[in-house]
Amino acid sequence: MSHEELGRLRADVLALHERLVAAPGLELTEALRAKLDQSVQRAEAGTYQVVVMGEYSRGKSSLINAMLGRERLLPVNSAVTTCVVTVLRWGEREAAFAHEPSGRTREIPLDQLDRHIADRVNVGHMITIEAPADLLRDGLVLVDTPGIGGVNNAHTDATYASLSQADAILYVASTEETLSTNELAHVKKAFAACPVVVTAVTKAETVFDPGGEVAAARRKIAAATGLPPEDLVVLPVSAHRKLRALRRGSEELLRESGLPELERRLRDRLAATCGARYLESALDLLDEVLAATEAPVTNELAALEAGEDLERIAAELRQSRRRAEELLAGRAAWREALSASFDAAAAPVAERLAARNQEICDRFVGHIHSPAVVHDAQGLINATTQALADAADTARAELLAAVDRTGEETAAATRLPIGVIDAAVPGFQPRLDVSAIMLRKHAREGRLSSVNSGVTVAGAVGTAIFTGAGALLPGVGVAIGAIAAIALGALGVMAGLQEHRHRVLTQVKLERSAQFSQAVLPMVERNVARAEKGLAEAVEHCKTLMLAHFDDVLRQTRDALDRSIARLAVLREASARDRKSRMAELTVTAGRYERVRGELSAMRERVRRLGD
Repeated sequence: MSHEELGRLRADVLALHERLVAAPGLELTEALRAKLDQSVQRAEAGTYQVVVMGEYSRGKSSLINAMLGRERLLPVNSAVTTCVVTVLRWGEREAAFAHEPSGRTREIPLDQLDRHIADRVNVGHMITIEAPADLLRDGLVLVDTPGIGGVNNAHTDATYASLSQADAILYVASTEETLSTNELAHVKKAFAACPVVVTAVTKAETVFDPGGEVAAARRKIAAATGLPPEDLVVLPVSAHRKLRALRRGSEELLRESGLPELERRLRDRLAATCGARYLESALDLLDEVLAATEAPVTNELAALEAGEDLERIAAELRQSRRRAEELLAGRAAWREALSASFDAAAAPVAERLAARNQEICDRFVGHIHSPAVVHDAQGLINATTQALADAADTARAELLAAVDRTGEETAAATRLPIGVIDAAVPGFQPRLDVSAIMLRKHAREGRLSSVNSGVTVAGAVGTAIFTGAGALLPGVGVAIGAIAAIALGALGVMAGLQEHRHRVLTQVKLERSAQFSQAVLPMVERNVARAEKGLAEAVEHCKTLMLAHFDDVLRQTRDALDRSIARLAVLREASARDRKSRMAELTVTAGRYERVRGELSAMRERVRRLGD
């Protein structure tokens, strides 16, 4: 379904809110009014974060500039490399702000933006740019990330840390090198982190047939992810053509740039995923408010229909209220049952995370001395970082599933509606800050060892040849034999020296590997401890959240019963005529609620189709 259809559905949901609030006789407590306001906020929510990621020099910043219709909002100089996460959102004027890890925020002049974005000392900071760009007007937020796959792990860490907040990922590849093996590993990570991934193959103007590049990229991504090629969105784009089109006012060049199609596909995918989720959540909250306000009407109408049996119904309502009060008590059994049930569901999640992390540590230790790692220590670091992140992501998904199961169990045990449980488990991104000096030294020792191993082998072969030749020399004469003996002796010394040097370099290589292991393994173990501590904190946070959620539901139930009991007290004193009039009034109100419920069901069906 398109972005435009999402807008129409959002408008209809907001109109339903207005009709409900304006309905005669609606009794909204402060808590219900706050919940209704929250529902409106969710329906109006149109902020979608699109994380733009890719390797260095693939044209991410140029693409973002072109999408926003700006020549140089982000630095695009080949000598300037993005070092910080940069968030671009709507603003009435162009402005930039630097957010430091300490929490300090300061505005920075736009003419100094290049320096802040490219300064390596700012890694860990975040830049926010506000701009009155049409693409951002409806709430789309672009997140430009540092290039991944280089020797600076902090850049890759910063990019991966952004993925947990992504509503969509725009992966930027290039026609100059369409998806290397390393890039495909990053693409696979993107698909694992987010349901919406669009791949843009930039610099389409530099090749005769960009369609061939796109087809090749689609095949590679399908093979790497196991997804059907026809389900993948891979598009050729040209930032250069888009900017030329804007300068010339050329619709043809604009179409050829591929940017309008890219933006349309992004928006439509977002509409079908997070847009649908926003509306579904808004409808869930509206359903809760509707149930809480409808209950007193239903109870009073039932009492009027019962005629003289008002006291029996009032007694039942008072009993239900006492039960709600008992369930709200601090020592209510359901609280202990919820805690125990969730602990039991979360324990295997923690055990599996610990087992995965131990496997990662064992694998790291097992590979640290291998020849391949000696030449590519960065590859081992990247693989370990990726494995730790994947393990944490899996645990996060398992924990959220445990929240859903425990919520359903508690709802069944207490006979309460489950409502909307907003459990949010923060993402985890490991950080292995290994200095580039150590990585280069590790690789250099590996290369020296390989070179000298080759020299030693050559020396050994040469020695064997001359030794074989020496067996023929005694028949030539004493003088020649003496000369040969001296020559062979010198060769023997050289071979011995080469062998000694080989042993020394082998020892150096082992020592360097041990030093590398001693430096990096504690980092891996610290990240493991941080991930497992984070999961334990998330378990307690989710447990607290669920208890608070059901307390809220119980308070709503108790308040609805209080209103019902109060209404019945008035009915007992009312005349038969007043009761008859009240019944007619409540019948109309009940019919109004029924129609709203019908509209709510129809909207749920439209939201469901939105995600198809």
